[in-house]
Amino acid sequence: GMRYIGELAFYGCRMEYTVHDGLNYLGSKNNPYYALMSSPASPENVTVHENTKVIADGALVECASAKSLTVSKNNTVYHSNNNCIIKTADKTLVRGCKNSIIPADGSVTEIGYGAFRYCSGLTGLVIPDSVTSIDMYSFDYCENLKTVTIGSGLKLIGVQAFSGLSSLEKVSCTGSEEEWNDIIILRYNEELINAGKEFGVSLPEAIPSVLVGDCNFDGSVDNKDVFVLFKYISGEEKADDETVYDFNCDGAVDNKDVFALFRHISES
Repeated sequence: GMRYIGELAFYGCRMEYTVHDGLNYLGSKNNPYYALMSSPASPENVTVHENTKVIADGALVECASAKSLTVSKNNTVYHSNNNCIIKTADKTLVRGCKNSIIPADGSVTEIGYGAFRYCSGLTGLVIPDSVTSIDMYSFDYCENLKTVTIGSGLKLIGVQAFSGLSSLEKVSCTGSEEEWNDIIILRYNEELINAGKEFGVSLPEAIPSVLVGDCNFDGSVDNKDVFVLFKYISGEEKADDETVYDFNCDGAVDNKDVFALFRHISES
């Protein structure tokens, strides 16, 4: 069975990408940073299956425009929460997307290498109190990021973690100016350093992120959602936002979404 995906293997891939059962290593050992794809065309639904044991730094960098990120519940190394892929034991967020909300339950203490790199759809960011470090390139070239709120636990910001942020307007901190000055900020983070600051703010309440395919809004994607999707297509269910129903992300909700959702569930 497949155990390794090499560099540029999914060049130009769109719409849906599944890291299949049995794949142990995700990334190129010579160049792990652009291993899966190197193209503006990137998948919109990303699923990591149960036997994937290693996701190399930056291996999912071209999933920056994804709408949903999920991990099989049977994966013993990684899990997903709020559209974030998290290495469970290390409490490291390894990949996020524009719909990600960093969990504030203590399951994430580090934002990993390039975790949100090139995520142009990200406009606001809340770093919860549990996060103590942000690795290099974590939010590099999130060009539409306007606001960053930083919790009280942050101690270290890595090289170029916040670079290329042409839209950044404000950095809000729950702590004092002295506590902000105590954070170790390594080089090439000028946009963050020079942005306007406010101190002593409260962390905003997290708005639940959209989990595409969770048609019954119970926090998981399973066969019950297929039934709800059928009812929606037939007109028995109503919704103000079709995002969760448009599973294949083609802008329409129809039987193609049912087939894509059923396939996703059967492969997970």
